[in-house]
Amino acid sequence: MQVALPELKTITLAAAIALLLALTPAAAAPVYADTPGAGPDAATALEIPAEGGAVSVGAMQSGQTVTLLLPSDKVAEIIAATEDDIATFDLAGAAGATEAVLPRAAVIQITDLNIYVEIKLPQGTVMICEGAAASAASQATGDSLTVSLGAIDHSLLTPAQREAVSPGDQVYRVSVTSGDQVIHSFDGGTVTVSVPYSGPLPVTTWHLSETGETTKIATAYHNATRIASFMTLHLSDFVVKKDEDPYNLGVAALGKDETQGAPPASGAITLWIDSFCVEQGATALPEPPVAPQIMNGRTMLPFRYLAQTLLGGEVDWDEATRTVTASLGGHDFEMRIDDPVILVDGETLDLGQAPVIVDGHTLLPLRAFEAAVAEIRWDEAARTVTVTP
Repeated sequence: MQVALPELKTITLAAAIALLLALTPAAAAPVYADTPGAGPDAATALEIPAEGGAVSVGAMQSGQTVTLLLPSDKVAEIIAATEDDIATFDLAGAAGATEAVLPRAAVIQITDLNIYVEIKLPQGTVMICEGAAASAASQATGDSLTVSLGAIDHSLLTPAQREAVSPGDQVYRVSVTSGDQVIHSFDGGTVTVSVPYSGPLPVTTWHLSETGETTKIATAYHNATRIASFMTLHLSDFVVKKDEDPYNLGVAALGKDETQGAPPASGAITLWIDSFCVEQGATALPEPPVAPQIMNGRTMLPFRYLAQTLLGGEVDWDEATRTVTASLGGHDFEMRIDDPVILVDGETLDLGQAPVIVDGHTLLPLRAFEAAVAEIRWDEAARTVTVTP
């Protein structure tokens, strides 16, 4: 999935998630100033780490709100320390915080240089692409922008929303506001949201409108960090939960409890190199047991996952001979681990790179799938492989 921004950069879901995961070290705790006699609602001075701790930003916390103090020279310092075109403000250690307030002028100063704005809060991360952040700043009616993310109680939902969700569903409210104005969309700019998830897999996200309408959003899940991430053009309420119908490409009912069916016979499947993100259309598919990767200049894909789980073929493994046999797309395959020459319908095919086993799973060069599918496309810039059955 890729959203193009006129005259601006583009970013895929997988690229956005890769950036988020790469920039997610253990949260540094903010440094609080002594505030004798401060009550529970009193503002407390603290220092917020930015750019992985390379820059310290002064802030004031009052309840769930942290207001960042960002004069232009401090913003310039953050920009100078930015290495991945993302200005990161780490509030993850600010206990109870659900929203960050940034000066509008600071947001403009950052986005003028095509830099993203990333806010890490205790309950998740909001990464706003430069186009979306610039749009928000242009729509602001006040001198600041407030970015909010937090789980909400179902009592705060509209009656229609409560009808749409199940009692145990986790609902997150994500918003950007300026004064009394709620900024819902960003002229085509994207926002990537990452939240912790430890429930059953596969996981997906649903956009939940005030009228109770639900729309499935492609969601990537990273096992190591137990983080679910999704990209959206419109902020509102979101439900993150197990996907009972992971191969449904359109809008489905949030409360459905259906048995997961077989994958569709058509529809391009996109896999990202060095990522567990796999999508078909607008839907995130169950993640592979091992990520696709580049070996000796060859693109290597998890064979059983792609051939059997996604494309509906049959795959067998002979441990004694370390041989994989498969029936896929009307073709018969036979291959041995560490042998670059395989058999396709009895004819030899030299792959130039032998099948290998990684973490107990066979990876096979991309070329091996050419006979069994309609089309394979490689996107060098995005580092994606798109397979059309």
